[in-house]
Amino acid sequence: MKIKLIIILFILFSMPASSFWSDDNKNMEKGYKEFIFDNSMKPIFVINLKKLKNMAIKLCGSDIYKNDKSCKFILENDEIKIFRAKDDKIFIYNLKEDELRSYSE
Repeated sequence: MKIKLIIILFILFSMPASSFWSDDNKNMEKGYKEFIFDNSMKPIFVINLKKLKNMAIKLCGSDIYKNDKSCKFILENDEIKIFRAKDDKIFIYNLKEDELRSYSE
């Protein structure tokens, strides 16, 4: 009985933690503060954080930290999709090229 318990515990603790839950919400739309927090360890974000903040303030207003409903952000490849709520527009910000463009589906 003890051996079975030890084997089960060994299997559970040897699995990576991400295998216990799905990463479905990894690429969800998020408010600015949560988006930056989740992606802050990526090198491209560290280099371009000030540019990204200025772009977010330009599009969403100066209350980007407090107002999570004005804009939502999602990372796809090296581009950030910005969903602006007041007029339902979508913008794409390319981090590498520091370029903002309007997105039309």
